[in-house]
Amino acid sequence: MANAQSNDTTINETAIAERPEGMIVHNTYHERHAFEMEEYSYGETEMNKKAYAEFLKSNCLPAYTKYHQGQQMIAAGWSLFGLGLATTTVGAVLLPVAALAGFLSLLSPDKEGIGDVFNTVGVLEASLCIGIGMTISSVVLLPIGYKYSKQSVDIFNNQCSPQRQPIATLNLQTSSDGIGLAITF
Repeated sequence: MANAQSNDTTINETAIAERPEGMIVHNTYHERHAFEMEEYSYGETEMNKKAYAEFLKSNCLPAYTKYHQGQQMIAAGWSLFGLGLATTTVGAVLLPVAALAGFLSLLSPDKEGIGDVFNTVGVLEASLCIGIGMTISSVVLLPIGYKYSKQSVDIFNNQCSPQRQPIATLNLQTSSDGIGLAITF
């Protein structure tokens, strides 16, 4: 156990030593019981997801928009996964029961209630198909959402980082007098 803690410390010290000034770094590491933690670092400041979102919201709107889209996709993906799994399970468990009831109704001499049983089987088949569709949709949404969230780091570092901002720019400007060079600070 002590060895695992020293490895975590070594990983964190290495990550801190390699942080470029004025740029965000996305750190993913495993704590006790293999629980994955995500942290973002800006200089000496470490941020969790909520603090990172607030930081982006106030410092870089394009990166915040990408991060927010990613988090929405992740939330939708996990919701679809849970609902799809539950719906698929209900359909898979109750479908054989309803099919057996339909078969037994066919064997009865009066054949009463057979239409109700077949309607129930149809609903359960639809439930099974809808659940599988929701689960597949979640498998598509989750990686895209995680990718968008991680791309927000690159957007900040490339577009909004103070380290990346030019000190002075040289622009070509036109006016009624002609064309000229303009230096912008």
